[in-house]
Amino acid sequence: MNKRLVIITGSNRGLGKALVDTFLMDGSQDTVVGISRSYVEQLSPRYVDVGADLSSIEGCESVLLMLGQLLKHDVFEQVILFNNAGRLGEVVPSFQASPYDIAQTIFVNQTAPMILQS
Repeated sequence: MNKRLVIITGSNRGLGKALVDTFLMDGSQDTVVGISRSYVEQLSPRYVDVGADLSSIEGCESVLLMLGQLLKHDVFEQVILFNNAGRLGEVVPSFQASPYDIAQTIFVNQTAPMILQS
């Protein structure tokens, strides 16, 4: 059976939590990395919880550093990224949205996943 590294963003609730639970109970040798702004207690030794804010370059860098360490100590046949984290932003006509809100939304929804794939 393939040993996979499964990375799930937005892992602390909803679909992200359901994905974590599913991968941990499937009987595989997968290592599951959950990334969210708050830490989630998980009792499985195959689960690695990462508290990081993916709306900043610093948050993304901290995740990459942790993943680098994990990849140095283990060999995975496949790495899977579930980009479940997302940000809707303020729901207003675009000309009324603040530049900060637009930038944060684009960073979380597009830039962070691109960084995590690198």
